[in-house]
Amino acid sequence: MILNSLAFRARRASRHRLRSLRLTPLADERGSASIEFAGAMIVFALVFMLILQAGSLMSTQVTATNAAREVARAAVTIPPGDPQAALERAAPGLERQLDLSGSGDSVTASVRLKTPLIFSSLAHWDWWVHSSATMRRER
Repeated sequence: MILNSLAFRARRASRHRLRSLRLTPLADERGSASIEFAGAMIVFALVFMLILQAGSLMSTQVTATNAAREVARAAVTIPPGDPQAALERAAPGLERQLDLSGSGDSVTASVRLKTPLIFSSLAHWDWWVHSSATMRRER
């Protein structure tokens, strides 16, 4: 009987110790929402930055296409216009390169524009967009 009583007390004490070690459901998850929010915000910020950069890249491509068309038009008109000035008007504020080539009665204008990086402090990449346009000379 004494052994049973001692065993019962030992079991009760061990159960009491286990209960005191268990964490309540609120204490178990405290702070997990903050960590999940921080992780999700990092992903959302990266996706947002990529969307902005893709928009900038597409805008530069459209500008390059229009600039090549304007330069080719300036090169084939009578009296001939200034292709370099047409490029500066069509793509202001962008780093640009121009290559004019003509054979016979047509002129091809190739324009390269450097895409501005939205977050240039994060990366120093040179993204160049190329476009070309060919037009016939006026007679």
